[in-house]
Amino acid sequence: MIWKSGKVFPEVRESKFRTEFVFTGERPDNIRSGQTYYINLQLGQPTESIMIPKGTFFQSTGGSWIFVLDADGKKAYRRKIRIGRQNPQYYEVLEGLQPGERVIVSSYESYKDNEILVLQ
Repeated sequence: MIWKSGKVFPEVRESKFRTEFVFTGERPDNIRSGQTYYINLQLGQPTESIMIPKGTFFQSTGGSWIFVLDADGKKAYRRKIRIGRQNPQYYEVLEGLQPGERVIVSSYESYKDNEILVLQ
């Protein structure tokens, strides 16, 4: 089945949106006008990425650095990162983190000038 998007409505509610499709050629017999269909939509090719949750750290750092916890979780070190794409829940980290590293994403307002945090 080949189709192209005719119209996309900008409103998103509960992670759902509405669109109209225009079929090239004949419309398939099992599709009726006005019906609701559930589809899995992929915009672009899937990629392996390091993702971190969005957090208020971004207001203090602009996404240029983050505190990374050491292996035992007792200290966190300031480290430069580079953020790529984002969605409502996550940032993609292009540089500066390794898979599995833990970070602090809460506000840095009271300790943003520190290089090392000692966690209690």
